[in-house]
Amino acid sequence: MASIDDYLAYVSPEVEGCPRGLMVRDLTAAMIKFCRKSYYVNKEVPFTLVDGDSKYAFPSDDDWSLISVIEAKYKGKEIPLKSREWLNENWPGWAEAKGGTPLVAYLESLDEINVYPTPDQSISGDLDVLMVVQPKRSSLVWVDEVDENYVEHIAHGAKASLMMMKGRQWYDPNQAAYCASMFKEGYLEAKREVMKSFSDQSLFVSAPKLGA
Repeated sequence: MASIDDYLAYVSPEVEGCPRGLMVRDLTAAMIKFCRKSYYVNKEVPFTLVDGDSKYAFPSDDDWSLISVIEAKYKGKEIPLKSREWLNENWPGWAEAKGGTPLVAYLESLDEINVYPTPDQSISGDLDVLMVVQPKRSSLVWVDEVDENYVEHIAHGAKASLMMMKGRQWYDPNQAAYCASMFKEGYLEAKREVMKSFSDQSLFVSAPKLGA
């Protein structure tokens, strides 16, 4: 497992004089962007289905926030992820449907996932939801989530930002452009690896903004 010092070893020699706090800040920002661009960090969350309840709140987490949902499964069987618009067009009366095995799921907001038909007492077991997450800016737990192959790429992302700080002794826009390209190469490679694991790439459903 990597530590924050493993990342700093790639950053500090090229931004001489940069305070450690600035480097850690921009490493975290780079990891957040890396996650958003690559879907690299996945977390599976089980929800126990309850009679009469179609809405299930995502658990709060001090370290991670939700980006997207990759898939939902009930008793090992995939449940399609659909939008409210699709449901309105293709399943009249979906919101009132009750009982039987869950057929579809959709995200109403950043806070919850919905399943329909609404479960009744005949349904038992968990709904397993695989989510894509990104670290919160206040957390460093992400340092343990990254394969060593991508440590240097994330460090490039931090350097690209730091080297664009005008007036600082490490300001170097030309090198910043190179680092940005290497960072992009890393998250695109990571995304290709993630996508290989899922035959249906349409499963990736972004969490809508609140109020959307």
